[in-house]
Amino acid sequence: PPNFRHHRVWENEITVLKENFNATGNGWATYNYGSGGQLANADWSLRPYPYSELGFDFISNDNSQFYISSSVAQGNEVTTFTILESPEFSTVGLASASLSFFHHFKHQPGIIGNANDSVRVQISTNGSTWSNIYFNNSSSVGTPESFVEQIISLSAHLNQPSVKLRFVYNGTPFNLPGWTGFNIWWAIDNVTVSGSISPATYSWSSAPVGFTSTQQNPSAVSPTETTIYSVVAQNEFCTSTDEVTVVVNATS
Repeated sequence: PPNFRHHRVWENEITVLKENFNATGNGWATYNYGSGGQLANADWSLRPYPYSELGFDFISNDNSQFYISSSVAQGNEVTTFTILESPEFSTVGLASASLSFFHHFKHQPGIIGNANDSVRVQISTNGSTWSNIYFNNSSSVGTPESFVEQIISLSAHLNQPSVKLRFVYNGTPFNLPGWTGFNIWWAIDNVTVSGSISPATYSWSSAPVGFTSTQQNPSAVSPTETTIYSVVAQNEFCTSTDEVTVVVNATS
């Protein structure tokens, strides 16, 4: 019988969004809705490696350029509200999906345990309604010299043709008499959205006609004459075709 097992189509994993922020432009949008101090200093800004601020050397996970929003650079007693927003991507055809990014958040616990800063990752499937998929207003993450990987499931947002992510950094003044308050920063690098593809379908036929199969690797095929076997493999992303000819020689 013929051996069809060399007909392997596609790996199961796919990346739908990947950004290392090493180029000058990247298609990501930045917004600053804060107030007070040197407002522009808190903008999400690309910083090269090596980069230092307040005597700290920043080293992302791959020793490369990264984004940072610095509230402390904006000043004391200010309101920081900055957004870093991704381009659109699609999760159509994925059986699962997840977000991965590396970051360092320096949390300012405030006075008497009152948290006055927060970071969140939000997702939207229509460009206007956003929901939190990550929120932290209680603890620092990583250090300037050691960014930490964060992995978040996106499986609740599959089969969506227009998805966006945004990283939101908030900081508010302490608002306590006699105290001068400030918040610090959030740095981000290497954002990836990847997932597994829904299984492909297979459709085999033959010439001369008479053979069909929906298996990836049909078995128990024993032609009695020279036959061309054709296959069409298809998933949500692409279609591939191939064929194999099995020559049957007449016996003497």
